[in-house]
Amino acid sequence: MSTVSIPAFGTAVSEYAFTTASAGVYALVNINSNFTNAGTLICDKIELAGTSTGGLPPSVPPGPAADTTSPTAPTGLSAGSLSTSDILLTWNAATDNVGVVGYKVFRNGLQITTNATTSFTNTGLTAGTSYSFSVAAYDAAGNTSAQTNAVTQSTQSLPPPLPPPTAAPPVSSPPNSGGGGGPVSIPLTIHELLPVGATGMARTNEPATFGLPLKDSDGVQMVGSLGLSGASAYQFKPLSFHPSGNLKWVLVDTIVSVSAGGTAPMTLTTGNGNSTGSNLAVDNGSVITVNTGPSQFTVRKSGFNIIDSVMTNGATLVTSGHSGGLQFTDGTGAMYTSANDNPTVTVSENGPVKSVIKAEGRFKSSGGSNAPMGYTVYLAFFKNQTSVKVGVTLRNAYESVYARVKFQSFELRLPTALGGTKTFTFATSKGTYSGTVAGPENAYLFQGYTKNKRGPDDYRWPDTYLDIPVNRAVSGVKVAKDATVMKDFVGDDTADYALGWGETRNASNQGVTVSYKDMDAYFPSAIEFSGDGTVTVGLFSKRNPKGALVFDWATHESRELLLDFHSSAADNASINARLHMPLFGRAPFEQYRDAGAFMGETRIGSYAEQQAIYQTNGYKAPSTGVPLSISNQPRQVYRIWDHSQGGAENQRDYMLANQIDYVRLGYGGQLLNSFQRAMFEADQFARHSDDFNFRSKPNDYFDHVDVSAGLPVNGNLYNHHEDDFEHLWVYGLYTSYYLTGDERFIIGANEASESLYNRYGSSSDKNVFDRLGISAAREAVLSYMSTKDQQYLDKVNRYMVYFLNTALQSPNAPLHGRSLTRGYLISLYEEATQVMYSMIGNTYFPPSIMDILRHTPANHVFSSSAYPGLAYTKEDLEDVLEGLAYFFIKEAYNYPATGRPNVAYGYNKLLGSPNPGLRVYDSGLLAAWGFERTGDAQFLSLGARLAVNVEEDQTAIANSEIGLLRLMYDIQHQSEMKVGLIPLQVSNPSAGTYTLSWTVPTDATRFQIKFSAKPIVANLNYNKGAGAFEFDPSQYTAFWAATNL
Repeated sequence: MSTVSIPAFGTAVSEYAFTTASAGVYALVNINSNFTNAGTLICDKIELAGTSTGGLPPSVPPGPAADTTSPTAPTGLSAGSLSTSDILLTWNAATDNVGVVGYKVFRNGLQITTNATTSFTNTGLTAGTSYSFSVAAYDAAGNTSAQTNAVTQSTQSLPPPLPPPTAAPPVSSPPNSGGGGGPVSIPLTIHELLPVGATGMARTNEPATFGLPLKDSDGVQMVGSLGLSGASAYQFKPLSFHPSGNLKWVLVDTIVSVSAGGTAPMTLTTGNGNSTGSNLAVDNGSVITVNTGPSQFTVRKSGFNIIDSVMTNGATLVTSGHSGGLQFTDGTGAMYTSANDNPTVTVSENGPVKSVIKAEGRFKSSGGSNAPMGYTVYLAFFKNQTSVKVGVTLRNAYESVYARVKFQSFELRLPTALGGTKTFTFATSKGTYSGTVAGPENAYLFQGYTKNKRGPDDYRWPDTYLDIPVNRAVSGVKVAKDATVMKDFVGDDTADYALGWGETRNASNQGVTVSYKDMDAYFPSAIEFSGDGTVTVGLFSKRNPKGALVFDWATHESRELLLDFHSSAADNASINARLHMPLFGRAPFEQYRDAGAFMGETRIGSYAEQQAIYQTNGYKAPSTGVPLSISNQPRQVYRIWDHSQGGAENQRDYMLANQIDYVRLGYGGQLLNSFQRAMFEADQFARHSDDFNFRSKPNDYFDHVDVSAGLPVNGNLYNHHEDDFEHLWVYGLYTSYYLTGDERFIIGANEASESLYNRYGSSSDKNVFDRLGISAAREAVLSYMSTKDQQYLDKVNRYMVYFLNTALQSPNAPLHGRSLTRGYLISLYEEATQVMYSMIGNTYFPPSIMDILRHTPANHVFSSSAYPGLAYTKEDLEDVLEGLAYFFIKEAYNYPATGRPNVAYGYNKLLGSPNPGLRVYDSGLLAAWGFERTGDAQFLSLGARLAVNVEEDQTAIANSEIGLLRLMYDIQHQSEMKVGLIPLQVSNPSAGTYTLSWTVPTDATRFQIKFSAKPIVANLNYNKGAGAFEFDPSQYTAFWAATNL
C-alpha cells in the first residue's frame, strides 16, 4: 500500500517497489475512501503501461543477477509496556548488501505486521497478558534475516473489575474543565415524540434527554468544551469516541418549554461544559439525597425500599423507614422483597439537571434467604421536577438457579404519608373512574388482554407457541373498589384499555400520580391505591386470574414508571404524556450522516433524494400504487417474537431502520417503537448471565436448563428463549444506547455477544459461510467496537482467516467457500447442491463484512493462532464484497425489458441456471459497493431498479434499510466520485525486482496494487444463459480475485 500527501490541486509521484518470482500483469486502483476515510479520491483498476489490450504481460528487459543475500539480523530488541493494551518495541537497524526495505514483527511466533522504521507499537492487546516478540529484516528481493532473540513483555493490568453484568461504566457529568476542539455550532430542534393519533400537549420547563452525534472533524475531545445556547440548564455525558479520541456521541440533558405539537430551538456550541449549579445528588454513605428544588428525596442503601422519603414544597409525602419496595411472590406463594436486601446502590449519573441512582440486588425473604430472581432499579431525578422516573428490571439469570422460575406476582409497593380519606382516579379509553378510599379499603385498575399496540407476532400467543400471560377471555380493563366493580371486563380486546395513569390524593390535593409506560400492552398490569396511603404498581399483578406464570432462565423483563409527588392539584394527563411522549432533541439529518452515527455509515441518502430517485425509476407502492411516502407510525409494543421464523419480517433490523427514518423525517412514532423493540430484544433475545460469563461455558450450556418439575417448554412460559442466532438483528441496540444513554441497551448488546461467543464451538469456523457464523462475526466486531475487549477481536480474526483462506474447489474439497471466478459463496449446508441462497448473500453477508471493515482497527491484519502462517488484510475482505457485487448485481439478477427484476431464492452454481422462487432482496449495499470500487455506473442503474421493487417482495421498511440508503446517496452524488485510469511506468532495476511509478491525481491518497500470473481484467463476466465466461478463468484473473501486494 502506498499513501501520499499532496497539496490541494497539486500532483505528486509515488513509487512502490515490490518483488515477484515471475513477471505478470499488475493492476492498480486508488480507492475512494468514503467507505473508510472521508475526503479521498477513487481511481479505477488499470494495467501496467505497455500492456496490450489483450492483457499480455509487459515487455521487461533482463536485469542483473538476482540478489540472494539476506540482511543481518536486527540487534538490541527491547519492549516496554505503555498501557493495558499497548507495548512499544524498539531495535537497532539491520544492514544489507543492497538495502533493508523493512522489518517483520512477530508476536508469539506469528508475524503480525511489517514496519519501515526501527520502532513499533503493538496496540489492542489484552490487559495483564504476557507476549513474546521478535523482529526480522527483509530487503527488496524478499530475502529475510534471522529473527532476533525473543523478548517478553506484559501489558499493564486492569483495575479490579466491576460487578457483572457488563454495563456502560457509570459516568458523572464532568466538571467544567473546558479544553479540546474548535468552534461547534449544531442547531437542535426540541419536540415531543408523537406517534400517529397523538396531538401533543404544552410542556413547561420539562426535561429532555437525547444523544447527539459529533463528527470527528468537529474536534471535540471532552464534554467540558461544550455549551448549549437557548437553554439555561444543561449537562453532558460522553457516550462514545471516534478512533481519533474525539467525542462521537454525547448525551444531553436540558430543561425546555414547548407548545403543544410545537418545537423549541437550541444550539450545541463551544462552551465551558455543564451549566452552573450544584449536582442534584449527594452520596452520604448509608443514604443518597437528591434535591430537585421543589422536592427532596432520600434513597437508602440498606433495606432498599425504592424511595425512603419524599418532601415536596414542605409537605411530607413519603415518611422515612417505611416497609415498601419491590415485592416478588414465587409459585408457592412465598414472598421475597428488596426491603430485605442490601443491594449495590450507586449514583451513576450526577449533574445540575439530572441525577440517576442505580440499585442492583436480589430479592430476599424475611429470614434472609435468596429468591431465584434479582432486580435492577434506575431512579432518574430532574431539576425543578417533583417526579422520579423509575426503570425496573426483573432478572432470572443467576448461574446457581439454572432453571425456569414459576411466580405469581411482581409489584412495587410504596406507602405514603397521605392521611385521611383519599380520592382516587383511574384513566381508561372508556373514561375516568373516581372514588374515595379510607382505612382498609382498596381500589384498583387491572389491565387484561388487549390487542391495542400489539406486535405482529401476537398471533403466536394462543397457547401454542408461548403461553399468553393472561386469559384471553379476560379482555379489556377492570376497575374496582374492594368487591364493588366500577367497570368490568366487557370482552373488548381492541378498544378497552388503560391509558396508563392513576392518582391518589388527600383533601388538600397533596398526592401521588403513577404513570405506567405502555401499561395496556404489558398485561397483567395494575395500579392500586389503599386507604392507608399505600401505592401499589402491579408490574405482574396479583389480580391476574390466570395464576402463576413461568419466567425463562437467562432472561430479563423491564418496565418504566413515572411517580409524581405533588403538593397541590396535578395535571395527570400532562404527567402521563411526560413518560409516554417525552421531549427529545434532533439535529439536522446531515449531522447524523456525516458523523457516522449509524454503524459508522457516512453515505445515507436523504428522504428527498430517495423520493426523487424512486420517482425517476418508476416506483409505485405495491398496495396503493402511489409514489414513495414514509408515514409516521402508530405505537406498537413487542412482547413476543419468533426469531426463528422465516419470511421478510424476520430478515432486517427494524430498530435501526426506524431510527434512521426518525433523523431523516422527525417521526416520533418510529423512534418510540424502535426503543421499545430494543428493550424487548435487550431483555429477551440476549441471554443474560448476571453472575457468570457465558464465554467460559460449553456451547450447549443453555440447552440443558431445567424444564422438569412441571415446567414444560410451553406450559405457562410467556417469555421463552429460542436457540436461534441465525436471525440476529440486535444492531439497533447500540444506537438505542447512543440515542438515550440507557445502559440497559448496551448491556443487552454485550450479553448477546457473550452468549454467542462459543455458541457453535471452536471447531465450527466454517459456519462463517452461513448467516449464523457471519452474524456471530458481525456481533463480535460490534462488541469489540463497544468494549475494546480483545477476545472479541480474536474471534473476528479467527472467523475471517478461515473465511478468506477458503476458496471453493468444487467438485473437489472444500465444497464450501468463495468462488474466485464468479464471486459467490457456498456454505457447508449447501455443499451437496452447490446452491447460493440469494436472501442470505444479499441480506446478511454484505452488512456483516462492511461492519467488520469499519470496526476493526485501521490497517488491521486478520491473523489467528488457530491458523499459523496465515494473514489477510482489509483489502482482501473488500475484494470479497466486490466479487459478491459482480455476482449478484451483474450475473444472478434478471432484468427483463418489462416487469420487475428478480433473482432465484436458490441459485444453482453448478448448472448456472436460476431455480424457482424469483424475487428482489436487500441489494443496495452491493450495488453501491460495486460502483464505489469500479466507477461503473451500471451498478447504480441496476441497483436503482432493484431498490424500487424490493418492497413488494420484502416489506415497506426495506425502503429504509441502511444499505439501500447508501445506494441512494451514491446515485445522487455520483458526480463526486472521481474514478479513472492511471498510466503506470515499470522499471526492472534488478533480477526479479520491479518498480511501479505513477503520477498521483489531485487529492488521491490510497492505492491498491494487485498481482497475478495471468492477465487481470475487471471481472470474468459469467453469462448464466450461455453457461460460459467472457474471459476464460484459465487465461485471466478477475481484479478482485488477484493477490494484493
